[in-house]
Amino acid sequence: IDQRKFRKIDLMPPTMAMGTMPEVIICCHEIIVIAIIRRKGLLLAYEFKGGSLTATRQEVLNHYVVDASVRPGGASPEGNERAEVVLLLAHGDSSRDGQIVSISIDYSIDKAKINM
Repeated sequence: IDQRKFRKIDLMPPTMAMGTMPEVIICCHEIIVIAIIRRKGLLLAYEFKGGSLTATRQEVLNHYVVDASVRPGGASPEGNERAEVVLLLAHGDSSRDGQIVSISIDYSIDKAKINM
C-alpha cells in the first residue's frame, strides 16, 4: 500500500476511557484479514489464500476509528461469501458524537480445499 498520500492525515482521537491503543485494529473472518489504521481513518482488506495475503480493498473513512468488528454478511448477489465490517467512527466536530458505518466485503472461498 502506497502510504505517501496518507502521511499528512493525522486525525485527532476523541477522549476515550479505554485510551487510543492499539493504533491498528485487526479483524479476521474466514479468509478475510482487515487492518484498520485508527488515526488515519484507513481500512485495508486482504484475502489470505495459498499462504499469502492479497490486497482486495482500501477505504478512506475520513474519521478516527474508535472501534471495529467483523461478522458474517451472508451471500452477495453474485453468489460469493460476504463479510460485514462494522465500525464506530468519531465525529470530527464533536468528541462526544460518533457514527456507525457498515462496509461489506465480498470474497470467494473454495470449501473443497479447506482441511477440517
